[in-house]
Amino acid sequence: MDPERRPRVEPPDYLHHPNQRYRGDQHHQHINQGGRQELGEGPHVQRGGGRNAQPPGRMWEHRAGGQHGQRGGGRGNPGVERRNEQCAGDQNQHGGRRNEQGVRGQHQPRGGGQNMPGAGRRNEVRAGGQIELRQGAQNEQRAGAPQGIILRRGNYNQEANHGHRQQRQAQDRENGKEKQVRYLGYKALEGLLDKEPSEVVITLTAHSGLNNLLSAAEMRPDFVELLCKVLCRACTARLDRQSVQYLLGQLKSSAFLSICLPRYIVGMLTEAVPERRHRYPENILNILCLVQEVASVFPASSLQETSLLVSLIPGSLNALRASGVYIGENIEQSLEKISNLIHHLQGKRREGTLRVDTHMTLGPVVPAEDFRTMTVYPGHDEIHLNEKPFLRPNTLKNKYESTELYLDTHFRLLREDFVRPLRKGIQEILMQDDDRGLRKMRFDDIRIYFDTRVLAPMCTPSGIIYKVQFDIKPLKMIRWQNSKRLLYGSLVCLSQDNFETFLFAMVSNRDLKELEQGEIQLQFSDQSRELLSRVSPRDSFIMVETTAYFEAYRHVLEGLQQMNVQDIPFQKYIVSCEKDVGAPRYLNTGVQYNFSSLLNNDTDSTIENKVNVLDPRDWPSKEILGFDESQIEAVRLALTKELAIIQGPPGTGKTYVGLKIARALLTNTNVWQVNGRSDPILVVCYTNHALDQFLEGIHQFLRDGIVRVGGRSSSEILKKFNLKELRAGSGIRDPQK
Repeated sequence: MDPERRPRVEPPDYLHHPNQRYRGDQHHQHINQGGRQELGEGPHVQRGGGRNAQPPGRMWEHRAGGQHGQRGGGRGNPGVERRNEQCAGDQNQHGGRRNEQGVRGQHQPRGGGQNMPGAGRRNEVRAGGQIELRQGAQNEQRAGAPQGIILRRGNYNQEANHGHRQQRQAQDRENGKEKQVRYLGYKALEGLLDKEPSEVVITLTAHSGLNNLLSAAEMRPDFVELLCKVLCRACTARLDRQSVQYLLGQLKSSAFLSICLPRYIVGMLTEAVPERRHRYPENILNILCLVQEVASVFPASSLQETSLLVSLIPGSLNALRASGVYIGENIEQSLEKISNLIHHLQGKRREGTLRVDTHMTLGPVVPAEDFRTMTVYPGHDEIHLNEKPFLRPNTLKNKYESTELYLDTHFRLLREDFVRPLRKGIQEILMQDDDRGLRKMRFDDIRIYFDTRVLAPMCTPSGIIYKVQFDIKPLKMIRWQNSKRLLYGSLVCLSQDNFETFLFAMVSNRDLKELEQGEIQLQFSDQSRELLSRVSPRDSFIMVETTAYFEAYRHVLEGLQQMNVQDIPFQKYIVSCEKDVGAPRYLNTGVQYNFSSLLNNDTDSTIENKVNVLDPRDWPSKEILGFDESQIEAVRLALTKELAIIQGPPGTGKTYVGLKIARALLTNTNVWQVNGRSDPILVVCYTNHALDQFLEGIHQFLRDGIVRVGGRSSSEILKKFNLKELRAGSGIRDPQK
């Protein structure tokens, strides 16, 4: 790559010269006219002839001793190197690429005649005749030269006066492997303050410069304050707790937490600028927020760093208070709460019980509204406010604190799954100013029906339903027999005042002939009936249908609200996350299964009719049972464990194995039906087609005793087993009669 075209990388703006006093947000600019001082303090470079030096802010170089590098009159520095320099020794500089003859004894010896091609901007002739091509933006302290610090565009290096450079870095430069680092700068962080917390945490964790930023031992005070503020905002993300945990993991082992923050807190004691002193309380509150988050997620591994910060803050607060700075009660309360947590953790450390990181909390985070009292339908604030709903993250790797928390978590997540498309669609409608533009729009999450009118109520066996009419003109091209619009159980929302008030209803009957005339039968929710009583057939509504199929959500949500904690099955596995799955209680040593129904037709069925399923050695071979290795393992797992999960891609035999398991259980009802009870086997499938397919497979070896629940079956074989048919034929007594 042409070195003149090599892309430049801006230096990290959170660093500053250690010997230069911090001056707020001012940049350390230098004046680039001939003969004028370039750094506000310290040495300078004299340029002759009134030639212009390089633009400010690119790079500066400070060498001890106050020596001046001279440039000859009329020589121009065209701006390739872009640096201001004080050097010891005689130098010839030719702008752009330069030849630099070092003083003998002040450079590192190198092998004579060796050529080291690099990706650089300059040639340096050193003792021994070596020519080395280096990158022009490289920072270097020569051995034997006066000590100093160089900050240049592209890299920031502090090299000790050692005898030779690291061979590994030279080889990386030679092979072109040296990587450019993306820096997370001040402006980028400032821009994150205007974004949602979830976007902030995702941006930070995905940025390659995060680790370098948190690893910096030197940082400007204003940068420390901004970074604390951004990190606190990221920690408030509710839906991305795994990303927050990763971010806190980076923070707890960083130099920012162990060096920069303690130095920043101690610096409050001697701060002389009143304006900065009055900003400290807000920054202390942000630091306490970070300490709480880190100590809660990593109580053991972060205890040393968090304890140090908590111990330093009271002294700084006293100093600020003594200088007339107001310290609010919220800071005192937050400090007391976090101090109690740290003291608790320190006590556990002394007892030897704090060895690993276990999530700690300062108290249960419980929303104001109990999930059992929440309405399944969304309310006004959920539709109109931009605030995100309270959602608990689904715990994937750790156990739940309680069964109640498990129910609460999944109720809220499942409810948001169908509310979100409706909320998003209505908010898009409210952004439109005129009805004409709204009619031309296409929405992804909702379907709109205009000029909707509630005509008349009707009494049916399922309750009072209403016939509703909508404008059919925009929907003339819809083929209702194949359309997914207004399916039975779909949720619709009607409003006539820009959704300040609205009515919720479900489609209770879908007649194709009525749909072609723009009519549908709806059953309104209980909370909508009061408003419905004031509606007349002349009132015109806009009706919105959500694409999320409400009927599939409603029963589950209502079931979760009504479920008792004691009734949840398999709690020790799905709530407490126990890994060792035990055998079902009906199995005990010596229980034998009859596997004759599982054997191949050409196998002697009398050989393998008594099998102790708990003894793997007693099982028939996979060839005799007609399984491959994974299939026989799945059958063994299902028959010997009280909880089994069998998964695999299409075509691996899941349905085949499931039917074999069902047949083995139905053949051996004497094993699991105890005390003379006739317990059923419940089969639940994701789709009606899958359920029909599985029940048809069972029907091949079980001619009677099947009950098909649900009215969406398309199987002629299962028609007589449909619950409605069985009730009509008095096969099963209707519990509602």
